[in-house]
Order: sequence, then structure tokens, then C-alpha cells
Amino acid sequence: MPADGRTRGRRLAALAALPLVAGLLVGCGSESPVVPTPTGVALPDVELSDPDRNGVEYLDGPTALDAVLRSVRTATSVTMAGTFTELLEALPGSDERPEGRTLSVTFVGTAADYSARVEVDDGTAVQTTDVRTSGATSEVTTTAASCVSSADNAVTRFAPLLSPPTLLSTLLRTGDAELTVSTGAVVEGAPGEPATVELVVGDDSSVAGTLVVSAEGEPRPLSFTAADPSGRGVFTFSRWDERASLPDLGC
Repeated sequence: MPADGRTRGRRLAALAALPLVAGLLVGCGSESPVVPTPTGVALPDVELSDPDRNGVEYLDGPTALDAVLRSVRTATSVTMAGTFTELLEALPGSDERPEGRTLSVTFVGTAADYSARVEVDDGTAVQTTDVRTSGATSEVTTTAASCVSSADNAVTRFAPLLSPPTLLSTLLRTGDAELTVSTGAVVEGAPGEPATVELVVGDDSSVAGTLVVSAEGEPRPLSFTAADPSGRGVFTFSRWDERASLPDLGC
């Protein structure tokens, strides 16, 4: 992160520019499933009485975040839903920043085979774009359907929304040297729900967001809530590794 702080606290800025930014879809990796091994604590102090628990709470923050992101890249499928609301500059004489566009996304599948909907509400109208991608071909529908390469700007302008691993890495800015991550205690889940752990992400001056991950099985994200000067975002993740029923590609 630059020492002058010009980009500090703007982890959501990439979304504020959507749907104008371009980028290529990043596919899911083929790494082996990741279950974190507790480090930094004496083994006799680690008590995992539940065989389903993954021990992510025993990792230091950066190591836990790395384990989560590596686990995300091994997933075969995910359902994601999210909303980002951009914040505009405050008017002269006011400290309150008015809301700008609201961007909503739903995504089912993998980065190479998925169905997604992106809606942009500018306060006067809502533009809806549906994207169905299978391999190198995408069907994009806004006012009418068109068949294009999955690397076409009609698709990539929505990056990183169309790849959950890339989206999480972008929001968390995992390459920032000043990124701080702290790991909370395990919170037991409701009946039928997994226990969870919160990873609080920020920098040296503020908290940027909270990533809630499963404390059982793979340490996969369940939700991410963030806020910074560019806007507010809430994303949820579910149905990890569940085979998705996707519509046929019309191309």
C-alpha cells in the first residue's frame, strides 16, 4: 500500500468503478482441499473435541486468511449474493456522504461455468445484465441476448464480480503490506448450521470489514461485510461444493 495513504481504506474502490472496469476471469485452482493446521500454540493446548472442527481459530490472522482463500480456490461450486452501495463526496458544509449507485450480484457455479445476474441502480433506472458462461463461450443478456467469448469486454467489464475467489482477494487486498487480520473466538451455530469464526480485516488506522468463515470442515467464507470511504458492501456465500443446476447455454 502506498505510504502516502492515497489508496488506504479503499478496499471497495474496485467495485465503485463497476461496470466499467475490465479484467479477465480467473478460474478456480486445482489445489488439494485445505484444512488448516494450528500453529503458534502448544499442541496440548489445542482441544478439538468435535472431529468436524478445522482449528482455524488457532491460526494467527494472516495465516487464517491465507487458509481461507486457498480453500476458496479449491471449491467446485458456490452460490454468492451481494450488494455494494457507493458513497459520493459530501456536499459543501456537510459531513454526510450521499449514496450513489447500488450494485447487486447473484452468482451460481464456478468461474468457468456459471450463471450470474448483475443489477445497477442509479436511482432513476435499474440496468440488469444476465451472464451465462460455459468454458470459452458466454451468453450475455441486457436488452437482448448475444453470444460472445468469455474474454469479451461484455463479460469482463463485470470483473471481479464473476469470480468469487478473485472478488474476495480484491476486496481484502491480500497483497497490502499494511493489511491486518485478527481472528475471533468460535461462535456455535444454530441447529443445522456450522460453528463460525470471524476474521476482522483492516489496516493500521481502521477496520475495513469482517469475514465470517466456517469453523467446521473446509474454512469457507459465509459472509463478508465491509465499509470504507468508497462505499458499503455485504456479500454472502453458501452451497459450497454443491452441484449447481444451471440453465442451458443458448449459443
